[in-house]
Amino acid sequence: MPSKDPAQRFEDILENIGLIEKFTEDLYVHAFRNTPLALYGVNTRC
Repeated sequence: MPSKDPAQRFEDILENIGLIEKFTEDLYVHAFRNTPLALYGVNTRC
């Protein structure tokens, strides 16, 4: 259950964003490896 304290909720959101980025970092490589964006060297993680 989320905290009722707004400051703690903000900290929880930042922590969750970090966890999501950690678990999805390899998905970008596989998703864009053979696309036109990859062929032109576009950075897909802005």
